[in-house]
Amino acid sequence: MVYNFLSGGAGINVLARHIGTEVVVVDMGVAEELKTLNPKLKTKKIGEILQRGLR
Repeated sequence: MVYNFLSGGAGINVLARHIGTEVVVVDMGVAEELKTLNPKLKTKKIGEILQRGLR
């Protein structure tokens, strides 16, 4: 599903194009490592952030 958002094939992408905006995807904890260099994918894993904050 994430790759579908990134490739512009999801319904939300159609709506975004209709109103003249873009979709940015944020990986906040997808179960697997996403293999893409797409600039519209931002990686901000919640668990990693919380671990850093607890140290």
